[in-house]
Amino acid sequence: MKHLVTIYLLFAASCICALADNYIGLWAGGGVALLGDDLEQTTAKAGIGGRVGLGWQYQKRMFTIEIGVEGTYQKHNIAVGQQTYSFPATDSQGKQFTYNAIISERTDNSRTLDLQVPVLLGIEVKHFYLLAGGKFNANLLGTTATSALLSTSGDYNRYYETLENMPNHGFFENQAVASKGNISFNFDARLHFELGAVLRQKHNYDNRSNKYRIGLFAEIGLLNLNRGNFNQTATAITKTNPASVEINHIYTSAESNHAKLRGSTIGLRLSVLLPVGKQQSAYNSKCNCYQELFYFH
Repeated sequence: MKHLVTIYLLFAASCICALADNYIGLWAGGGVALLGDDLEQTTAKAGIGGRVGLGWQYQKRMFTIEIGVEGTYQKHNIAVGQQTYSFPATDSQGKQFTYNAIISERTDNSRTLDLQVPVLLGIEVKHFYLLAGGKFNANLLGTTATSALLSTSGDYNRYYETLENMPNHGFFENQAVASKGNISFNFDARLHFELGAVLRQKHNYDNRSNKYRIGLFAEIGLLNLNRGNFNQTATAITKTNPASVEINHIYTSAESNHAKLRGSTIGLRLSVLLPVGKQQSAYNSKCNCYQELFYFH
């Protein structure tokens, strides 16, 4: 007699279901800050920037959305090319000569405190994450510090000579001059890109994890930061007293009224994401479920 044995095995509920989580995020970071312009006499030098922030992240499967608020501090360094001025003058004895003034090794620094609102979309795959999106940036406070070296000389045509390095006559070499002031920038919109690693620390009491991220980011300003409409000049020399020189930050001077200023930052960001509320499960029996049927004869 032939015995037919049929074993029926059914594996159900083998599903890949959508899990959603909410996180509170804290982060800090820093890097290299640049403020570029289209002026011929200036060169942007690497500055520094730092930031701290607080936000919310929503994650569903591998996709995330992140919004928040952060405060940023940036120091920008601008090197200004050598400036030369010459004009007729009269000395204390009534003799005519040409007064020369050279401004060299000039650096215009600015420090700003900004408020940013990031809106970022991203994905997390295993131990890696990618974020991209935009930021709204508002300048809250700004200060400037300008420094340079001043050298002066006098050309006396009747003597066919140039007088220099004579402090008692108002001619000197490499005298330090400096000034401080305030600065403000326009509202900005920025693009933000970030790539890095994510580590998870699983809870003992549920199926969720704290997330720790470290990533490299690049931030690019899209709008012109320059407010323009300045009346003062970058360098002011009083002809009646040429040794008295006033220098102002070039971004708060008439020379920059039509300049285009844009900021950018490259750096490193560290984030801690803590789950809050209950984990949302979108369980569905039709969620990629499959059944397997085996017959053994």
